[in-house]
Amino acid sequence: MLLNKNNKQFPWQLVKGFTRCIWNKCHGFTLIEVVIAMAVTGIVLTILYDFMRQAWQMQTFISEQSQAISEAQEGAELFTKELRESTAADTGAYSIVQAEENSLTFYSDIDADIATERVHYFLDGTNFIRGVLEPSGDPLTYSGTETETIISASVVNDSDTPIFTYYDENYPSTTTPLTYPADVTSITLAKIDLEVNVNPERVPDTFTLETFVQLRNLKDNL
Repeated sequence: MLLNKNNKQFPWQLVKGFTRCIWNKCHGFTLIEVVIAMAVTGIVLTILYDFMRQAWQMQTFISEQSQAISEAQEGAELFTKELRESTAADTGAYSIVQAEENSLTFYSDIDADIATERVHYFLDGTNFIRGVLEPSGDPLTYSGTETETIISASVVNDSDTPIFTYYDENYPSTTTPLTYPADVTSITLAKIDLEVNVNPERVPDTFTLETFVQLRNLKDNL
């Protein structure tokens, strides 16, 4: 082996150190072999990246969908509790103000104080919202701006699935719902349907929440 003055291999010997032997014949990598190796590596990295990206997107969707479902369930429980305890307004008005497909307004003492609040649940786009209005003035009136809270931000109900369905005292003998807008004095039972999906394009993953609410103070129509 030839050495230079610093006892090091000559450059051509360093290159030789990167060669490989096939059939006992040593030769260096050709340009075509290097290009093929790089192409294969690129394909493998692309497939791996795409797999990791899809896995991350799926995990993100599952997490967001679970959160949206949890919020919708909590909102439905709150709605059930407040509507079940609906009562006449402090002004003497009937307990239900209006009952439509995607909007329901009623009176209920939601915070157990001396006042009965006006509560409004409605759909605005994909947001299911709860609005609350306290009585004020002398004499008392329900006027002003509601305090609104988004119950669920991923509700995808369409025209075939209204948020609210109403029934009279004949349910379940007859399952025919009341027509919209419902006669508020006929309502004794209400059903809420929430279809939740953080990504509407993923229709198979839509979660449907259905709850029936018996209005305790309206079992016998007024």
